[in-house]
Amino acid sequence: MSVRRFSNSSINTGSKSGDFFDKKITLHYLIVAGGGAGGWSDAGGGGGGGGVIEGYADTSPGITHTITVGAGGTAVTEGAGNNGGNSSVSPLVSTIALGGGGGGKGNGNNTSNGPGKSGGSGGGGGWGAREGGIGTQNQGNDGANANGSQSGSTTGGGGGGAGQRAKSYLNLSGFQQSDGTSDGGNGIISYITGIQSSYGGGGGGGTDSSLSLGGDGGGGNGGRPASNAVNGTANTGGGGGGGRGRPGGGVAEAGIGGSGVVIIRSEIAAVSVTGTVSITQTGNDQLYTFTSGTGTITF
Repeated sequence: MSVRRFSNSSINTGSKSGDFFDKKITLHYLIVAGGGAGGWSDAGGGGGGGGVIEGYADTSPGITHTITVGAGGTAVTEGAGNNGGNSSVSPLVSTIALGGGGGGKGNGNNTSNGPGKSGGSGGGGGWGAREGGIGTQNQGNDGANANGSQSGSTTGGGGGGAGQRAKSYLNLSGFQQSDGTSDGGNGIISYITGIQSSYGGGGGGGTDSSLSLGGDGGGGNGGRPASNAVNGTANTGGGGGGGRGRPGGGVAEAGIGGSGVVIIRSEIAAVSVTGTVSITQTGNDQLYTFTSGTGTITF
């Protein structure tokens, strides 16, 4: 498995000029969108992990950047899961991190909401050989296809993760893992906080057999009869697990997606910060962690 890694090096400011407003400030950023919710009814697909973007960008003193943190997708009774919300830092970063795709509804007779939804990472397909959703390049990966309605165990596809496609190893049914499960894809590892953390894991598919695991980075485990799926972890962008069983009989509810997060790391302190944000220090750098809603930061 290939994993994109970002170093824990200090952030260096650009060269100074005689004019204060020409000074460049280099920021290290991590933008994580909300994870998608799992699908429900029969065996739903797991929610896709929220899109993850990490990098460096220059700003200047006095410029205010608007931070938006995407919420996790909500689950729907007997339906496909909803996508997670988008996250962004504007105008610092022009690219928007897209919310994870919702998992597909597990129902071999319904094509309208069986496939996984596309997003940052794609949601898993619902049981009935439904296709997984498509992930966004440089943000996430595809969700897994579900197994066919006439083959093997009843299993929804796992949601894609920011660092890896959902696990969907082939067997006779053509789509599922050999043990009848479909795990969510793993997320991306980041060191922006000074410690190793993972973001954007996919949710496991719902199943009537062994447990489908959520991917590293906050993905929730899939549901089994009378055992609800697990929600994506808050502030990781993890996808929710797929549900199993219709309401009223051995029901296993689908998991909701985990909310996203935006982290800004800087060598100098901001002059103004608003929103739901925690301010800490790692080494000689300031760390601004936005955990919900909308906020601003100015250096």
